[in-house]
Amino acid sequence: MITIKVILKASLVFAVVLVGSASSHAQHEKGDKEVLFFSGSFFIGVGETSGFSSVSVGGGMGYFLTRKHEVGGTLNANLFRFRLCSRTIDPDGNVISEDCDSDTDFSGGLSGFYRYNFAGKDDRSFPFIGGEMSVLDVTNNFTGNVKGRAFLGYKYYVKKNVALDFTVGYSFDINKVNERFFDSDRGGNIDGRFGLSFIF
Repeated sequence: MITIKVILKASLVFAVVLVGSASSHAQHEKGDKEVLFFSGSFFIGVGETSGFSSVSVGGGMGYFLTRKHEVGGTLNANLFRFRLCSRTIDPDGNVISEDCDSDTDFSGGLSGFYRYNFAGKDDRSFPFIGGEMSVLDVTNNFTGNVKGRAFLGYKYYVKKNVALDFTVGYSFDINKVNERFFDSDRGGNIDGRFGLSFIF
């Protein structure tokens, strides 16, 4: 079974190979389109015996209204893995028994985004900020799965019309969450993404 660690290692190797390739000046312009060939996000919750982890891969397309302003949309495939354990402990603090439950879930979602690129003419690398609105699950028809995400990132052109794309963001629930495993009020988490894009 492919784990999150394997996916992250493969992404890192892929990025190193691209950065080592011959590169030339490149820059998007007004009217250009961007295809996000690979995108990944990850979140890992750490606990003593319980835990939660997820990985998301997908792709999409963006359109540059100007060199600085971009809008677009993506499709995502999300894999969630959780493990929840309850323990019985005696008065001395010793664990008498432990009961654990785990499950894996898959969902498909979509999102729309806006980016503001701090890009001058012919810059090979530059930071950007933006936001997106996502429907996390359109495959299982869950309710309460609309999220917002504010992010900042960095784009680096490794060769003509090919760029690496990194973002760190804060994702938050727009409405009350109602999922298969638990019900909860609005929440949020910090996440990261790695992307590879082609400009044409």
